[in-house]
Order: sequence, then C-alpha cells, then structure tokens
Amino acid sequence: MDEHTEDQSMQDATTDALEAAEQAEPVSPEPVDVAEPVAARSAEPPVPIAVTSTRVPRRGVSQAPFLAYLALWVVYIVASATLLFESARTTGVLYTDRYEYAVYAAAALAALGPIVALSTWIGTRWRRTEDERRGLFAASMLAGAGVTFVGSVMWLVLLFVLDLYHAGVFS
Repeated sequence: MDEHTEDQSMQDATTDALEAAEQAEPVSPEPVDVAEPVAARSAEPPVPIAVTSTRVPRRGVSQAPFLAYLALWVVYIVASATLLFESARTTGVLYTDRYEYAVYAAAALAALGPIVALSTWIGTRWRRTEDERRGLFAASMLAGAGVTFVGSVMWLVLLFVLDLYHAGVFS
C-alpha cells in the first residue's frame, strides 16, 4: 500500500509541475514553424563577414632547390654507371679503384641534403612574414630527407644492377 502512495505522490508532483509550466508565459511570443528555413525565420538580413585581408598566406618552401639537388643525384647515378660499367663486366664493382671515389661522392651527396634543407629554410624564413613562417622548418627538412632517400635508393639500385650484370644476368 505504501508503494501505491509513493506512486500517487509522484504523479501529483508531475501534474503540479505541468500545470505550473502551462500557466507560465511562453518563451517566444511567436510560434516557430520547424519546416520553415532558418533564413526565412529571421526578420533581419544576414550580416556579411568582413574580410580583413585578401592576401592568402603562403605555406611551404620552394621546391626548386630540392629539384636541383635531385638532379645532382641523377647526374651522379649516370656518371657512376658510366665509370663503373666496365669494372662490373670484368672484375666486379667492389674490386675496382673507382668504387672508393664513388662511395665518397655518394656520402658527400647524402651530406648535402641537410645543408640544402637548412639553407632553403633560412632563405625562405628570411623572406616570409611572421604569420607565414609556421611549418617551414618541417617542410624543408622533410623535402631534404625525401630527396636524399630517393637519391640513396637510386644509387643502391645502380650497385645492385651492376652486380647482377657482373653475375651474367643481363648477358
């Protein structure tokens, strides 16, 4: 029986709250039609957003230094292939005296990657405004590392192909 009394008191409290809500004044004086578009509900026309600057900030660094660096790798690969081709046919690439210089040149080109990236970053940072400098260091280092990686892989592929040529695969 106590359970029925508790349920009855809760129903009475809910009924009282509903009656109080009905007697209160409505929040908006006009009913809003849900199917009506939002723009049609507003009596005032929308205010356009003012654009303070028409200049779009530039992002990233110039790719020209990295393309020139990649071109150096390609020239190096072609020169190495030309110089080491005759050795690959007879004694093998590792046993020639030219191989030592080819390794030194490859190491110098690999060390040139971070230098190109840093110099590109410094030059670009010097020319940009404070707002346009965000992310320049990461962009230049990523481009320098990417070109260095591609050049190194091309050189290793060249050595592998010359070794296959020495083994007689292409003959």
